[in-house]
Amino acid sequence: MHLLARTSPIGLHHARKERVPSLGQTVRRFYGPGMGETALNPVTPAAGPDTAMAAARAEIDAIDQKILALLSDRVRANEDIAAAKIAAGVTMPLRPAREVTMLRRLIAEAPQGVDPDLIFDVWRAMIAANVRRQKPVEVVVPDGGDVVRLFDTARRHFSGAARITRLAEIRDVLNHLTENPSAAAILPWPAASGPASWWAMLTERRYGKLNIIAGLPMRGTGEPEAALVAPGATLEAAGEDRTFGLAFDPHHRSVRALNEAEMKAHETLRVRETVLLELEGFITPGDPRLPAAIRHGLEGFRVVGSYARI
Repeated sequence: MHLLARTSPIGLHHARKERVPSLGQTVRRFYGPGMGETALNPVTPAAGPDTAMAAARAEIDAIDQKILALLSDRVRANEDIAAAKIAAGVTMPLRPAREVTMLRRLIAEAPQGVDPDLIFDVWRAMIAANVRRQKPVEVVVPDGGDVVRLFDTARRHFSGAARITRLAEIRDVLNHLTENPSAAAILPWPAASGPASWWAMLTERRYGKLNIIAGLPMRGTGEPEAALVAPGATLEAAGEDRTFGLAFDPHHRSVRALNEAEMKAHETLRVRETVLLELEGFITPGDPRLPAAIRHGLEGFRVVGSYARI
């Protein structure tokens, strides 16, 4: 609203801000040549950057309160799952295939502009916390080889709150797993020699219940850095899976036998007559194609794990 004073026929020349006590506000006075003031305009303070930042922070605080409420709901649902697992006698709470399926879906459904790595990190942190509440998992790593990388992989996957035990040798780790059904190990990704050739030990009867249940880190391309190995974990399909199998293969016939049974496979590693085979898809010990592969010359075959990545 303009508060009019004297009007100049010559027009306005300049203006300045002044405080008018009688009005209780700051006004802009306009002056014309020879005429003095001509009009009073109230000045509305502009919204500065501090005001906009305060509003944005208030919005973030309100969003954080909603997130906390949803986290509380998620914790309650997780406790129901924990109770159901206890009733069913489940000793190993890890389900990597379920995690892969869920994280793929969340990343695919995320609104534009939300970083997939942020989604992965946030949900992995929640999953690790929920696993600790359901049934704490003792994580074991071997001292030999690149122990720093293995320890770091364990921390990234299970969080800094996880209990991590270091044992001298990989055989000590495998023995520990057989004696502790709620433990899991982070081992070097299988290789042909050195500590990473531990996979050949899985042919021994005592390690018959140990399986590779994930490649870590779960998100990435190329070959994983480490294998997550656990006893008693149920192998599940996640989609785009890779299955590991061991075979006794003195005559180099395993790959051909599997391919002739319409199971795409290749020899990944070999230690003398034992081979580690990698098969496309999710293969179970009861796969109906295996009898045909055995007829074609497959010997001593055993599924020892599977993994899928995001």
